[in-house]
Amino acid sequence: MSLRARDRLARAARRPTPERTPEAPADPTDTATSCVRFVGWANRTDHAISRVAIWTSIEFSSSCSVAYTVTYANELTGESFVGGSGQLLNSSFGGTIEVDALDFSTPYTVTLTIADQSGLALVQRSTTVTTPGPRGSE
Repeated sequence: MSLRARDRLARAARRPTPERTPEAPADPTDTATSCVRFVGWANRTDHAISRVAIWTSIEFSSSCSVAYTVTYANELTGESFVGGSGQLLNSSFGGTIEVDALDFSTPYTVTLTIADQSGLALVQRSTTVTTPGPRGSE
């Protein structure tokens, strides 16, 4: 073994090795999202047949068992409902959830939650989307 290689080994042996024990778990923000790779989401609005709609596109993958839920809350009335939900196990999801027959000119809070089996939110995103007015009123 060369002198240079021996020197590298000696320095590596002196370096402390970080260890994690069950009594001192990793930061939950590190471990909670480690099994979910959130790619992104987007919301758009447009006119549907007789009302307006919100289309929510989401994309993520998981290496664990997760459930996703997209909720919509009318900010004027407080009414809230689930527009889409599902479960994944070691899989990917990319799709669009369409919610139509919504009120014209109304702000809705759209919330995406991806949670583990115990209900712990691993990813949560929220935004406000305002639906357009009736056709011809713009």
